[in-house]
Amino acid sequence: MWVLLKGHVEIKEMIDNQDVEEHSRGIRTEQNKTLKAVSTFGEQVLLDNKKRNIGAICKEDCEFALLEKADYIEIKRNKIFGI
Repeated sequence: MWVLLKGHVEIKEMIDNQDVEEHSRGIRTEQNKTLKAVSTFGEQVLLDNKKRNIGAICKEDCEFALLEKADYIEIKRNKIFGI
């Protein structure tokens, strides 16, 4: 899981390493999302252990922290940071 500490990131659904919008000739199956600091993404991958086809595109200089599954579970268990 990623924690966006600084900046803005656009999250896009990807198919075959292409933006879904490009791949499907303008028909999107999921809306793109723009995240700002302090936001998280990638939680579903940690919980399901399934690969997802999501691309994160930095819209400006960004800083991230990587949170491992055990740490995420501990934070959830203790309700730290409101996650």
